[in-house]
Amino acid sequence: MDGLTISDVAAATGFTASTIRYYERIGLLPPPGRSASGYRLYGADALERLRFVARAKRLGLALDEVAELLRYWSDGACSTTRERLQLLLADKLKEVRRRIDDLTMLGGQLEEAYGRLAGHTPQTRCGPACGCPPDVHSDEELHLLDPFGA
Repeated sequence: MDGLTISDVAAATGFTASTIRYYERIGLLPPPGRSASGYRLYGADALERLRFVARAKRLGLALDEVAELLRYWSDGACSTTRERLQLLLADKLKEVRRRIDDLTMLGGQLEEAYGRLAGHTPQTRCGPACGCPPDVHSDEELHLLDPFGA
């Protein structure tokens, strides 16, 4: 299956041609061979590698983490690849659970604020009694109001 053009590889993997070229520049994909006219030509190994990248990205891995895994994977050390992937996924799982907790807390705050707003409509100027300003109960909850988590 050697001799695939970049558009063939893009169609087979779901990556755009520009993404494939970017992956070449950053080392996730080795430089392909070239045709006599200078077109990139890929083999089955490139497809397999890009499919590995796609699976890793679906699991939420960053490109530097994917690059690290590819080094083990390229050496054929499945046990090493699996061990490192397991550690990376454990970290991702912890992060997802933390984010779920944060979103659950935020959901409770939104429900509470919505309930206050759904009540009466004061005829006076906005203020603490009208229910418009958010009522954050603790310093720990303040980080939920910052979209960057600072």
